[in-house]
Amino acid sequence: MKFDPRLKSLALALLGVACMLAYFWLFANSRIAGFLRPRFSQEEIIAIAEQAFQQSPLAGFDLRRNVDVRVNDNLTKFVQRAALADSAMASLSLGYWEIGWRGNIPAEDDQKQRANFRTRYDFSGKLVGVELDDPRKKNTSTTSQEQALTRANMFLAELAIDTSAFTLSEKKIVENDDGQLHQFSFTRSLAAAAALQEKVDVHVASDNVTYFRSDIKVQEGKKSNTAQTQQVAEGNVTITMEDSALSESKAEKAGDIVVAVMLGLAWTIVIGFAVVLFFKRLRHDELEFKRAWWFGGLVMLAIFTLIAVENWSTDWLGVFLGGGFGGLFSGLGVVITYAVGDSVAREAWPEKLATTDLFFTGHLRVREIGEAILHAFFIAGVTALALGLVVMLANALRLDFLRFDDNRLWFLGEPINIITMLGKNVTTATYSATLILLFWAAYLKSRLKKNALAFVLLILAINFTSFYLDNFGPMYVSVFLMLPAAALWAYFTHKHDFLTIWLALLLFSFLLDLGLAGISPEGWGGTINATALVSALAFLGAGVLLVFQPKSAREFGGYVPAYVSRIAERERFLKELEIARNIQMRFLPHTAPNFPHLDIASICRPAMEVGGDYFDFVRDGEQRLTVVIGDVSGKGVSAAFYMTLAKGIIRALSRLKLSPKSLLSDMNTVFYENTPKEVFISLIYGLFDMENRTLTFARAGHNPLIVHKSVGGEAQLLHPRGLAIGMEHGKVFSATIEEQKVPIQAGDVFIFYTDGISEAMNKNGEEFGEERLRDAISGVSGVSAQAILEAITQDVMNFTGEAKQHDDFTMVVVRVRE
Repeated sequence: MKFDPRLKSLALALLGVACMLAYFWLFANSRIAGFLRPRFSQEEIIAIAEQAFQQSPLAGFDLRRNVDVRVNDNLTKFVQRAALADSAMASLSLGYWEIGWRGNIPAEDDQKQRANFRTRYDFSGKLVGVELDDPRKKNTSTTSQEQALTRANMFLAELAIDTSAFTLSEKKIVENDDGQLHQFSFTRSLAAAAALQEKVDVHVASDNVTYFRSDIKVQEGKKSNTAQTQQVAEGNVTITMEDSALSESKAEKAGDIVVAVMLGLAWTIVIGFAVVLFFKRLRHDELEFKRAWWFGGLVMLAIFTLIAVENWSTDWLGVFLGGGFGGLFSGLGVVITYAVGDSVAREAWPEKLATTDLFFTGHLRVREIGEAILHAFFIAGVTALALGLVVMLANALRLDFLRFDDNRLWFLGEPINIITMLGKNVTTATYSATLILLFWAAYLKSRLKKNALAFVLLILAINFTSFYLDNFGPMYVSVFLMLPAAALWAYFTHKHDFLTIWLALLLFSFLLDLGLAGISPEGWGGTINATALVSALAFLGAGVLLVFQPKSAREFGGYVPAYVSRIAERERFLKELEIARNIQMRFLPHTAPNFPHLDIASICRPAMEVGGDYFDFVRDGEQRLTVVIGDVSGKGVSAAFYMTLAKGIIRALSRLKLSPKSLLSDMNTVFYENTPKEVFISLIYGLFDMENRTLTFARAGHNPLIVHKSVGGEAQLLHPRGLAIGMEHGKVFSATIEEQKVPIQAGDVFIFYTDGISEAMNKNGEEFGEERLRDAISGVSGVSAQAILEAITQDVMNFTGEAKQHDDFTMVVVRVRE
């Protein structure tokens, strides 16, 4: 019995969910999570801070409240790397809440001025920071330093901070526009580690404490006492890793520098290839931008929203400028990466885009879209758990440490943070997916015959360009620890389509940001965690519903980008052009006739577009030779076809020994009756009669005949009247066309040519013209016909330079022999 692939996809998704749960459990029960877990919820801390605000001088004003959650990266590094018992660090709170109120309030003369009240509470709920900026308060008193110090000690005593255990390490008076500001710093060493020093700063203006901050720093040059296990004094902590036992060694720093250079090199290589291929394919019209703009627009919106949420209350102009330009450039970057990735993948790996094609063509309710969602859950869960296991194992062995920036515990903050993190993750995941997992993977597959080598290079590219690499340190260790996760991503990239990989990377990035969500006092019932959970379940549910849809991708035709159709049209045109050129060259004389009285040279150089140029020689004994040159209207195969028709008519009529005028009149009648009315031919038919030493010719709307007599100076343009063949049925043509007879003698030169010579253009759009052609002929005398032809050709080429020519270059030079 064959296993239902839909059930297989569902089973994989459930396995992925199980891996996600294991991942969350792993982080929630890690050693570092125990130090990061807040004792109070956000609502409880806000209530405590609200009481402090109501007791402040700014309580009566309508100020905007903001809540931030911050983690000190240096302190978390210290906790992870120090060989101290957990009990010795139990009182070290690694993070703190920062609740502030700010806005404009009336000051002097009812002018609005900025006011600010900010508090800090560590994760145990202790007040570890206060800052007051009240523009109404003018420091006009003359409080002495001793009085200010007494006020500072009283303030600290109110917070249950025993200043007798501290040393007054610094005191100074700062003069500013508002008066005197007394600044005091108190320090003490902590028993848990000799390297740790608690530092308390207090600022006093008049009789008011305007600033308070409790920090812990590492004393430079001190050694950590790992044998002591006494508890550290409670308070918010900020660690500066100066201690030689705990800070990075020179070797570690050198290793991080080497890895940083390698990371920069990896990004440079991948981006460089992408940019070069982008412009190359843009020049050859091998890119589609319709879908690229969707991805670019998504990133553009994400960046703008991210910046708007973070800065709207303080700098709305910066939101529009920074968000607008930042979003624009970020979006354009994704447009480039997706466009070139899509183009390369359609050549080397078309199945990678099958589901993406379904999505963008509006076929959303099909099984394959559901499979993409379910497989994305599996990939994200497996890769996140694998990464978590490696990191936690290395962390337990103190081989690495988690890095923490201010956004690492974003889920403890305000609900608006969801939008911020959504913007960040959409941007990073889309860039990584389009540049590395689409473009670079497809490019390696297209260029390397050995799949194993391409796979290894993809692993290295993923590892050195992964957006999650900077979450761990030291970098020279984490770059090796991340290899298993990179190998998994490379494997899944080879196995699954792009839409699946992109969705998986989005889920994976959120898993990284929510790894410590279990430390929230509210658990998964908090606003942010609950929103993330419900969204994930809804997304999973959508995948389940879609995977059991009756419709499949097989019911819809494959998508063909517009540029592919244009390429096919160009290839068809080039094939047609090749056929036309073959026809043209096959029916043209391969060599000039060996006529005893005339020296003849000819050239026909097809241009970018075959224009139907034609020339021929019709010999009648040893004394008569006819030179024919013409230009069929139109381009390509049709022009070549009518050229062969014209040649056949002329050859047939030449047997009747008609005069040039009569022959062209008869030819016009036959051609007009057998071709479409929009087709015509310009033509010169010239008969050299060596017995009578004359050239008799007629011109049917063609370029003038140029004659350079051996005696008489400059070349002349001969242009008897005549309509082009095929423009009129016969009466007007016969009445209009003129025949001209020119006596010839030794040394005379006759130039037959088409407009591809006289209308040849240079890069400035100027035509070579008949005057330049006449001057070129006048400057050449006493040489062979071939030498004359080469001299004229060179003059034209010198004039046009590198400008492309769109018409054939055809010329016949006849020189009367001595």
